[in-house]
Amino acid sequence: MKPVNAYSLALVCGLVGMLFVAGCSRQGEQFDRTVDVSAMIQQLQSSDEQDRINACIALGSAGPHAAKAVPALAETLSDQSSLVKSLAAYALGQIGPQAASAIPQLKVLLGSGDPEATPSALNAIRLIDASALPDAYIPNVTTAPQ
Repeated sequence: MKPVNAYSLALVCGLVGMLFVAGCSRQGEQFDRTVDVSAMIQQLQSSDEQDRINACIALGSAGPHAAKAVPALAETLSDQSSLVKSLAAYALGQIGPQAASAIPQLKVLLGSGDPEATPSALNAIRLIDASALPDAYIPNVTTAPQ
């Protein structure tokens, strides 16, 4: 396993933080209807990490219009890249209630202990179906140490 340098970690944490904040407010949000969802689903299968990152971002920008990408995004939650997993969770959250079938995979990601992907998974579940959160309780995130 390669060591993570401080710059990369700061970049990933900053990006995940921005996506988390962006996902917290959806009022008046406009989604991009011009995204070629079928092409982005294909791009999620790329061996190039940057291609997968770009596909997740594009699908997130399409929001509910990318509903047919839910199965592919759910599969992407098991990607080797924490950033790709985080962005796939973000995209699922932007799709909203139509991504409910991905909640089991999001809960697996939530319990994975991946510090970069856990906040995105938590936010995605909240955006898809907030009533699913009690089962997704994470003691080390929601309670202070004793």
